[in-house]
Amino acid sequence: MIIEEDEDYLNNKDYSLPLEQFFYQDIFPNSDNETIDRVYAFSNECLDDFFVHFIFKDKRVLTVGSSGDQAINAISRGAKDVTIIDANIFTQAYTEYKISAIKNLTFEEFKKAFLEDQNPFDWQIYAKISHDLSSDSQMIWDVIVLNQDNPLETHATLIHQTYRGVMATSRFYKSEKEYKRLQKKLIDCKIKYICSEFTKFPEYVDGKYDIVLFSNIFAYFSKRPKAFKKVIDEFYENHLSTGGKMQINYSFDQNSEIVKKLFKNMFPNKNVICELVGGHYVYYISKSSRQIANSPKQDDFDRIK
Repeated sequence: MIIEEDEDYLNNKDYSLPLEQFFYQDIFPNSDNETIDRVYAFSNECLDDFFVHFIFKDKRVLTVGSSGDQAINAISRGAKDVTIIDANIFTQAYTEYKISAIKNLTFEEFKKAFLEDQNPFDWQIYAKISHDLSSDSQMIWDVIVLNQDNPLETHATLIHQTYRGVMATSRFYKSEKEYKRLQKKLIDCKIKYICSEFTKFPEYVDGKYDIVLFSNIFAYFSKRPKAFKKVIDEFYENHLSTGGKMQINYSFDQNSEIVKKLFKNMFPNKNVICELVGGHYVYYISKSSRQIANSPKQDDFDRIK
């Protein structure tokens, strides 16, 4: 949770909470829900398999930030308006860094820095991409890169080491042809960043989206299902376009039928779909013009244990 003191810091243009968190982690411990935490280098979702169930071309997309891969994949498939929302205040800086790297590095340069050497924060790399960062992110990276003792230590500090071995499976990380196509699409795409905790997501977004991607946020709210349900219901009612789709979870758990039943009980008036893609299960809700948009009664949900 972002505490009141942190909010004051975030609103103070002369103070950088991300930088303080980066350089003084022992003084500023991470919060329980990972509001201020390491980022993921790449997604472990099989996005190439999952995204065939969506049409992204010219669509408006909202996605969690995480590694940035969900947003980048959406753009590679033609999305023109992408909003990235995340509670982790490092997410924007890292996602911008990765996108700037893709725009300005050759396929071989990107592959060597991010995939082979896992040394993307070397100053020689930064010198080639820093001009494409927003002023806020550039300020953060200027301080980090220019003051770091060792870029590999920076990687270890900023990136989840538990997931360091996660392979970059998206097609543009494996194909130079797809990488070059992505470079062109990144030029025209509108990207907006929002820092917010999940329970406040509906307060910070405006309008409706054709596609909403919440990755595995449910895993962090499995003990707070009512809070999770409230956000999903609000997005469905107010921020999901007719004909749109909203991902509500993914899991490598084999108990897919149990989880699907849980979501069907949680959202009895919504079309909950479970797909097995690339070795994991993805759960999403589709919204057609024939479906009743009203949220279920609270009494229905109270039956869920």
